[in-house]
Amino acid sequence: MRRHGFESFDALVSVAKDPSSGIRDELVSATVPRETWWFRDPECFDALVGHVLPTIEERALAGSDSKVRLLSAGCSTGQEAYSLAIAIAERSLPPEEDRSQGGAGGEIGGIYEIRACDVSASALFIAIAGRYDQVAISRGLTDSLREKFFEKEGETWKLRDGIRRAVKFFRHDVASSVPPPGGFHVIMLRNVLEYYSDEGRRRMLKIAVEALEPGGFLVLSSRQEVEAAPLPEEASVTELGGWHFVMRKRGLEQ
Repeated sequence: MRRHGFESFDALVSVAKDPSSGIRDELVSATVPRETWWFRDPECFDALVGHVLPTIEERALAGSDSKVRLLSAGCSTGQEAYSLAIAIAERSLPPEEDRSQGGAGGEIGGIYEIRACDVSASALFIAIAGRYDQVAISRGLTDSLREKFFEKEGETWKLRDGIRRAVKFFRHDVASSVPPPGGFHVIMLRNVLEYYSDEGRRRMLKIAVEALEPGGFLVLSSRQEVEAAPLPEEASVTELGGWHFVMRKRGLEQ
């Protein structure tokens, strides 16, 4: 407060309520957790890419959807969203192809749209750049994936353009409203709920489920978090590939 000349906490809060305020951005960056790494809980990614996505692909191609829409909510500096893009690229292309190019770009698997949102402008700046220091790059990323999908530039590692372009980042607070455009087939809301009160978790889960397509999947941090989650009526719990997911019920299931 002293650095910006505020005489009281109330004065600081008053200015921070303005969405265009630089003070607000500073407060968000200082208070929003950024604990993240690559492929956090690999078994979750295995279940998602190996079991959930094939199910959704089949439904989408059999119906009117031409795209499978994925969202990383509370994406921080981008590791989760890019991990998802890399996992899909690894699954989509045969081993002999160069996965760092071609299908690993904006046409992953031909039908995927990956979006990612966060409330922190400074975190999104890092995510959009797709450039990470040695500490960040070493957290959960294997040497083989690093060599395939990153290029060394000085003291940092930069994502190859294919993967970087595959994820569209935007600023949004998922605790306040449904992230646009809605109609997601998968929403990853991992390691976020723990920072909110019971009422905050209830509100956020309702928003997330409303943002899903019927039959869509919400990915939380663990089975324990799923079992303890105050889910809305239109949600149920299902297990696929050894991981527990929240699913938005389809018409007749409600």
